[in-house]
Amino acid sequence: LDDLRAEIIDRFGLLPDSVKNLFEITLLKLAAQGLGILKIDLAETKGKIEFSKTTRVEPMAVVQLVQQHSSTYRLDGASTLRIEESLPTFEDRVIFVKTLFRLLSADSKAA
Repeated sequence: LDDLRAEIIDRFGLLPDSVKNLFEITLLKLAAQGLGILKIDLAETKGKIEFSKTTRVEPMAVVQLVQQHSSTYRLDGASTLRIEESLPTFEDRVIFVKTLFRLLSADSKAA
């Protein structure tokens, strides 16, 4: 994807924010797919992540995340992680999700 981004910049010049955002969303979707996450829905103050039945994320990693950060995360059923966090900008949300994915993927690899 980075090669494609570089090729587009070479051909058309600097990318507008909407195209940059599209690349970020695509990268997040690919990362989510690799972890077995079906859906990411994140707004300015709250959101949710839905895990597939075959997620690569260890359930205990999610439980520990909820226990350690109960003001931010809570479980809603067996496959949904609810999030409450102030994330006013698109960039804030991207950074938050990337950090969360790193935490979940590190825990799933260690198990």
